[in-house]
Amino acid sequence: MTQNKATIHIAFLGPKGSYSHIAAMKYAHYYFGKFIECSCQNFQDIFFLVETQKAEYGILPIENSNSGFIEEVCNLLSKTHLMLIGNITIPIQHHILVKNNQISLNKIKIIYSHPQPVQQCSKFLKKNSNLKILLCASSAVAIKKVAFLNQPNIAALGSIQGGEYYGLQPLLLPQIISNHPYNSTRFVIVKNTNF
Repeated sequence: MTQNKATIHIAFLGPKGSYSHIAAMKYAHYYFGKFIECSCQNFQDIFFLVETQKAEYGILPIENSNSGFIEEVCNLLSKTHLMLIGNITIPIQHHILVKNNQISLNKIKIIYSHPQPVQQCSKFLKKNSNLKILLCASSAVAIKKVAFLNQPNIAALGSIQGGEYYGLQPLLLPQIISNHPYNSTRFVIVKNTNF
């Protein structure tokens, strides 16, 4: 595919810093000169924006190397007329993100997260069963919440890049917290054939 210098709109899940946002940026920088970010609160919103031609493209996580296919996305894809035009795979490296990375793990009481990182870090979380998990709509929403609350005993599960957007740092731990060290997610790109 040759690069297109037109400004396009890409819909993705979560605010800046979500894994979907990271995948959208990577895809857009490769194929387009400029792009406008269309942050969505849920997968249905991504389909709506592309189906109603408010965004030319949507990017959706469809399969994780550890937790398998994402059922909700598969179900929505089976009911749409949107065309799958490509895919992109990005590495998923979860970290415990905090305001001050000098804090020790045993001081953290609550972790905010999207269900997917919880599932993908289940062994670590089981070993640290004192941590209370509070679920959010995306990993970036979890990161934003921790940054906003600004309390020393809370953390978020997410990417280092996501943490950087909101002033959070990875907790310094001796081990990888994902169940599998080589974790990746495949995203599909959808387009309205009427464009």
